[in-house]
Amino acid sequence: MSPSPTQDEHRRDCARVSNPGICPSTGQRLQPACRSFLQTFYPSFDTWHWRRTASYWIAISFAEGSLLFTLGSWFGYAGDCGWHVSVDHRVNASIIKALSIWPSLFGSVFFSFGAYLMCLESMNVMRAAPEWDFGLFNFRSIMAYLDSCNAVNKEITRTPYFASFSYFVGTSIYPIALVTNLWEHISSDVNLIFCTIPYTLGGICFLAGGVLECVENEVFTRAGIKAGITIPKCAAAMNFLGGVLFALGGAILFWPDSSRESNLLFTIGSVFYTIGASLSVILWKDEQFGLAYLAALNHISGQARGVSFMAANSPRESRAFSVRGIVFIHLYCMVSVVAVMNFCLALNHFIAMPNLFTLTRAGNEFLPFLLLHLVLLLHSAVVKTPRTQPFHASWHGRCVAFVLSCVRGSGSLSMCIARVWGFGRFQFTSTSR
Repeated sequence: MSPSPTQDEHRRDCARVSNPGICPSTGQRLQPACRSFLQTFYPSFDTWHWRRTASYWIAISFAEGSLLFTLGSWFGYAGDCGWHVSVDHRVNASIIKALSIWPSLFGSVFFSFGAYLMCLESMNVMRAAPEWDFGLFNFRSIMAYLDSCNAVNKEITRTPYFASFSYFVGTSIYPIALVTNLWEHISSDVNLIFCTIPYTLGGICFLAGGVLECVENEVFTRAGIKAGITIPKCAAAMNFLGGVLFALGGAILFWPDSSRESNLLFTIGSVFYTIGASLSVILWKDEQFGLAYLAALNHISGQARGVSFMAANSPRESRAFSVRGIVFIHLYCMVSVVAVMNFCLALNHFIAMPNLFTLTRAGNEFLPFLLLHLVLLLHSAVVKTPRTQPFHASWHGRCVAFVLSCVRGSGSLSMCIARVWGFGRFQFTSTSR
């Protein structure tokens, strides 16, 4: 298959460069005013496609992770308020754990993956894709490289990397508390060291990441306020508010009998993160691949829209902002989260009763998750909807797969909880403090 016209044009106009600011033809350092947007951030078509894919999975990972945290924290709050699905204390504690701790644990995996991609994006901001550095902890080399980028383009600073690394550290600390909560009877000292402190430190790291994103988008400055409200600023503000509530939710655990208030703060904070992730999906769809943490990359929505890879040599109607595409991506994420909740319940059942039937059921609950992520993978790989058959029909067949997965996932979750209700009666009482 011959290269597409957009790739040919890009290879003619922007040859690959290893060092930022070096002209590939003359070897001379280019001044910032002499460099186009594409020459600065997308020295090859592969680099553009890699950044598009990475930013897409950052937004998806944060969307699914925040939704899982929202559901997990809400079920934890409901359990602290006296919500019971069974009169049997052991059964009730097991189900609450399956609906609160396990989803949050899987959500932290999504967050860690997204934060890792953020670090890679920010530390390789002007490198061609084949020359990316994957060592997150080579601080001296990373700082030197970002400073050299700043000499070429003043918009490139260390702030995006610090924000990304703060999120990565927070997502690495947070699971310690979640894993500890899988055990029911632990001493107060163990709870302090392995639950309260990791929750607090993780929340502080999330808060630091949100603050740095706001700094990157000039949310707190007078010039930024005069410039008006933009989607990156709103996303950064949502992440900042989420970080504030997560930090407070961890710090409040230093007081005894405060798990209910902590889970409530985590729930509200997760909602803010969900809104921020939703805005990130919109930014990705608008080719603003810097999302909320790397403002310099978002200029392609204005300065370079006319020469962007998706816009070049394409009909006007194919370049339209697709609201339908955004809606479907959100729906895929939500149904995928339902599949994870079903898998958590099945996994909890397998742990309680390890046999072939419960293992098979857990595997069956995981299949819709894989199917939906294959569809999400297609969204990241396919730049434009194919027009030729049978690819066009196959592409739209994803809607049928989505509907079937939605019906099956929702029915499975409802039947599982209803099956537990068979052991007792539903109660919702306010616990006295």
